Amino acid sequence: MPRILIPAIAMGLALLSLPAAAATVSTAWARLPSNNQEDCLATASRAVEGVGFRASISQDRQTVFGWRGEEALTVRCISGHGVAVVFSWVSDQSNDSSQLVEAVTQALRRGAAPPTGGNLGGGGTFGSGGGGTLGGGGGGFGQVPGGFGGGPVKR
Repeated sequence: MPRILIPAIAMGLALLSLPAAAATVSTAWARLPSNNQEDCLATASRAVEGVGFRASISQDRQTVFGWRGEEALTVRCISGHGVAVVFSWVSDQSNDSSQLVEAVTQALRRGAAPPTGGNLGGGGTFGSGGGGTLGGGGGGFGQVPGGFGGGPVKR
């Protein structure tokens, strides 16, 4: 019995420690102030760099990718529908992916880079609306609702 019990307890403790080391993922979307794809890409690139990530624009000129070590921040510009979608994956527990997403979505709504230093944009005091998941916010790419939800969705 002890031969089975000790490994079982060790495995249980190892599994319990996994959530503490887990990454956080957040997503939100923003209605753009203009339907210009290049404006969206430029603003997204500045916003991604403004929160400390190295930004690069995809070859198809649709997406801005941001990297900081193993952490990722992605902005998909869909200017034909007046929308940008932001995704963040953060492994460091001291960084909150929802604050990064909020800072970038607020910058996209304003059409400018986020302010540097201090809070990363949490609080939702700039511009209109909030966020929500693509489907959970009241519609997908084809039907963007007029009212927005309450900010980033964290998973």
